[in-house]
Amino acid sequence: MPWKWENDPANPNATPIHPNPFYLGIGAWSYDDWRNWHITLERTYGLQIANQIIVTKWHDKAWYETTRNVAMITDPDFKQYAQEKGFLEGIYSGMAPVYGDIMQWHSDVGTQIEAVVDDAKNAFPWLKWVAIAIAALLALQILTNAGILGKKTKA
Repeated sequence: MPWKWENDPANPNATPIHPNPFYLGIGAWSYDDWRNWHITLERTYGLQIANQIIVTKWHDKAWYETTRNVAMITDPDFKQYAQEKGFLEGIYSGMAPVYGDIMQWHSDVGTQIEAVVDDAKNAFPWLKWVAIAIAALLALQILTNAGILGKKTKA
């Protein structure tokens, strides 16, 4: 895929394009693009700096992308290349903070849901009486429309 220069793996200052499930149809870097960018980085900065940059940029994604991409390095050639160049461990080692962020997010959502439920419980006695009043008014209306109530009887 032809990339703009700012995203081109031949550019040592490129910004990688990560997969994004919210923007369908937008291409992302392939394993070949990552490998080619690492080669460019290594030529420009040396192996140690190239490894630091690629690991940092690999993890410079949203949690859903990091989890999916790190857990699913499906290209055995890329995995072997990363192992030989010494940055595969760096890619995998970044997972603990990501999973921690996910668990914290779930915990925060759970806390918010509990707070809403507690608020509803506290309001329940008041809501119960409103519901009873509405039900009584509806029943009265139904009985009146059916002619059961409000009909004069002859004596």
